[in-house]
Amino acid sequence: MRGCFITMMVLVAGCSARPVPPPVDPVVDSGTPTGPSYHSFVRGFVEARCVGCHAPGGHGPFSLKTWADVAPLAPQVVDAVETLRMPPHAPRDGCRAVMSSAVVPAADIALLKQWREGGFREGDAAEYTGPEPLGFQPQVPVGDPTLVITPPDAFAPPLGPDTSNEVIISGAFTSDTWVLATDLRPVGNVGVVHHSNAFLDLQGLPPTMVPGPTAIIGSYAPGYEALVMPPESALFVPAGAGVKLFVHYSTIGITDGGVPAGRIELRLWTLPAGQRPRYQAFMDAISQSDLLVPALAPRVEVKGERELRYPGSLIAGVFPHMHLLGTAFESNVLHADGGVSCLIDVPNYDFLHQSLILFTPDARLPALEGDVHRMTCVYDNSAEHQPLVGGVPKTSVDVIWGDASTDEMCTDGLLRIVPL
Repeated sequence: MRGCFITMMVLVAGCSARPVPPPVDPVVDSGTPTGPSYHSFVRGFVEARCVGCHAPGGHGPFSLKTWADVAPLAPQVVDAVETLRMPPHAPRDGCRAVMSSAVVPAADIALLKQWREGGFREGDAAEYTGPEPLGFQPQVPVGDPTLVITPPDAFAPPLGPDTSNEVIISGAFTSDTWVLATDLRPVGNVGVVHHSNAFLDLQGLPPTMVPGPTAIIGSYAPGYEALVMPPESALFVPAGAGVKLFVHYSTIGITDGGVPAGRIELRLWTLPAGQRPRYQAFMDAISQSDLLVPALAPRVEVKGERELRYPGSLIAGVFPHMHLLGTAFESNVLHADGGVSCLIDVPNYDFLHQSLILFTPDARLPALEGDVHRMTCVYDNSAEHQPLVGGVPKTSVDVIWGDASTDEMCTDGLLRIVPL
């Protein structure tokens, strides 16, 4: 969930490069005491919606944390929000209420335009009142992780477009554990890690309360943030479970000098021993691997559907996933009585800003017997919509299912919760 990994301006992980906007001359405070200023409105807006990525060391290619950062980029900031390019990956309003929605209210966009019309005033720091809360907020990991699981030895992948490595760490959990949040991240060679997954190794253990899907405990790919469970819920890990760490590397663009060694690190935040959550959380998913995106096709729809498993659970969030050609994603539940419930509708899908989208508590959807889960993935394989590889647009070719970013996927993960 981290961002596009660029080394020396050469694409090394299959992502399309996102150049930093060219700086313009810093805006000059006109001194006109009318309309919103940076401190009275824009500072709080940016802190709430932008600096999670656009901060020193963040996923964004430049910082917006201070007035000195924002001033030279103020016209681009307003334009990006006004044209709905930012914040990225925003679901369509009116489908299902989500936590920390990236959808910017029209009133906020109007205030940003007034700030531009007023000359991008800085204003007085005394006007600052802090960022507005973005509706419901999921619980966020605080402080150091409770448990960190990592391979004992570093691994240096060989040069080549696709290399995988898998490590099993047996007996990583010595007692029953309830996991509130997980953060899987590479350490030492982030520039060549294409994606990674962490699975529970349950060999020889009795079935967990909800079988199968609980085996997924962490993921890492462009745009991902920490996987945080909904309020009052946690993933269950039985005592004796191990962890299987899978890492997919891509070293496209590196021709000499070798690749640095690194580790994948699984960071976990857990409930104190003896405490239980109100709900057990687990992941389920639907994938359509039989897909073809023909060369030069400007719009291709791929649909997948499956009877919804685990009736009686609540669907608490979704995790849509495509690759670089993906442009839009829609997910629905078709009910046995003919009704349709919209789960998510992302009209401007962005591979570089993927994340688990949590529903507000009152918008969680009960899974009923006979329900069908349907998703629609939309792709653009035209010559104008090709990713950059080594700084050069890729030639449009037929694309099928595959792990590399220049392949495609059509997957919808469902975060489910069941009362305990």
